[in-house]
Amino acid sequence: MVRLPTNHWTGPIILSSWAVTEICRYPMYMFPTNQLCRSIRMVVPVVTFPIGAFSEAYGAYLVFCDPESPFGLKVALSSVLFVNGALGPTMAYPALLKKGLPILGLTKKRRKEKKNQKQH
Repeated sequence: MVRLPTNHWTGPIILSSWAVTEICRYPMYMFPTNQLCRSIRMVVPVVTFPIGAFSEAYGAYLVFCDPESPFGLKVALSSVLFVNGALGPTMAYPALLKKGLPILGLTKKRRKEKKNQKQH
């Protein structure tokens, strides 16, 4: 049977990054007008996403490289490696940064967004 050792560091890191992300996500939906809840929701994934995605990809890579891994599992792991290694950094993470960095004051919001806010 192919699997990571039960004490491998990737498991707790993956679950922790998911848990922290979700715990910080749902208060915004419960209190949609609360700016603090919204800010936390937008900023936390800037940190948790790369940690979780790297851990998932590394764990998948370890199992993928195991010579005992069946072909079907390697196909599934290939998709995890592609999503976490290619799509995550090029598509998902830039979108998270676009939402989170302005809240941290590290980038300025576009004028177009400010105009839309004034109109509504």
